[in-house]
Amino acid sequence: MNRRSLQLPSFAACVLLCVGCTSAPLDGDEQGSGAGGQAGNQVETGGSGTGGAPATGGSPATGGSSALGGGGATAEASQACPGFSQVDNAPPLCKVAEDCPEGFWHCSVNPYPTVVGCGPPPGACQFDSDCPSGAVCDNYGSFRAGYCPDILSCTPRCPDETCATGSSCGEDGHCKLDFCEDGFECGEGWQCAPERQADGHGCAPKLCETGDFECAADMVCDTSPGADEHGCQAPSCLNGFECPVNTRCAEDSLAPNDCEPLACGQDGDCDCGYCIEGACANLLNYCSSPAIP
Repeated sequence: MNRRSLQLPSFAACVLLCVGCTSAPLDGDEQGSGAGGQAGNQVETGGSGTGGAPATGGSPATGGSSALGGGGATAEASQACPGFSQVDNAPPLCKVAEDCPEGFWHCSVNPYPTVVGCGPPPGACQFDSDCPSGAVCDNYGSFRAGYCPDILSCTPRCPDETCATGSSCGEDGHCKLDFCEDGFECGEGWQCAPERQADGHGCAPKLCETGDFECAADMVCDTSPGADEHGCQAPSCLNGFECPVNTRCAEDSLAPNDCEPLACGQDGDCDCGYCIEGACANLLNYCSSPAIP
């Protein structure tokens, strides 16, 4: 009896102690944060708290994997640089192709990549004699939309087949490009200059260095690498141009305005936006399906 009576208070005390641990949280430094329970003044074994119910405090932390960036916290579109926004109702966002769900193979800055159809022409040929009566061996791509360029195929002779704008029907039944010296009008910013590297009409871009073209107000006439077809380009940051966010001025650069993308190892290295494959970007990329020829 004496032995049993000595054990009862100790057992009851243990029960009360455990009930007290689970029913009321500990304050200050006494509140434990060990996985599996609250540590407090309790004994810890094997790195996890013993006794009591598991700690609760909202949803479990996530950070071992990510939908964007292959690990780390999930990036959000709200992180985009000021003045930039992701396209509405666009495909899933990504940094690299591995971020994209099944069915998407590419990660691109363009949410809707343009895929030019290259449908197989109705019949390959090399000469008019390879085609049936009333057809000629023609280059579909040069005059008619929807087919691959530089592929010869049998097509109805003109004028049975209407020639595209800027071309006329020749006596041999082929559509031929109209030449500027024969009356074709070159487009705005272009001039008839067949002696230069011109297009099929004999038209070539007007040049600012000859005074034939005036650059836009935010451009300068500079025919060094990076200039457009008219010899115009944006002023260099080396001459006072202020580089936009996520870029830095660099000598001997081929980037616009000599402003190179800012290198990074994580999003926090950027002025804003995201670190994508070692360079800062103002927006996330978009998942896209593979192009089907």
